[in-house]
Amino acid sequence: MAHQTTHSEAHGHHVLPLKVYFGVYGALLVLTVVTVMVSYMDLGSSAIVVALVVAIVKAAFVALYFMHLRYDDRFNGLVFLSSVLFLMLFFAFTFIDLTSRGYLIPEEGNFTLRNEQKAAQASEAPAEPAAGEAPAHH
Repeated sequence: MAHQTTHSEAHGHHVLPLKVYFGVYGALLVLTVVTVMVSYMDLGSSAIVVALVVAIVKAAFVALYFMHLRYDDRFNGLVFLSSVLFLMLFFAFTFIDLTSRGYLIPEEGNFTLRNEQKAAQASEAPAEPAAGEAPAHH
């Protein structure tokens, strides 16, 4: 009877030492602490960018080491990477749509942005006297 090789025998399993797994785990813990620290820092609109970069690095560690894409066929890595790129493309178009709705038709604008604009206008307007109080004369 002829011996047939299975997929795992043909490619072989790449067994990583435990210190690599613990190193990746430690890096993920440190990056999680960085994510939490970024949430408490006042970075303005760049806080989202920094948090996303940290999340991408963490996802890359998980995909490369825990999913073994680093030692797998390059085609599998290409499929994974193209899937992530298409997902980013879909999110980008959705984000562009949500942030630009109010430019052409203000009534169709983003509800959150309208509330922020109303709050900014309210803070600029002079305070009205409360009910029952006489207006202050200067």
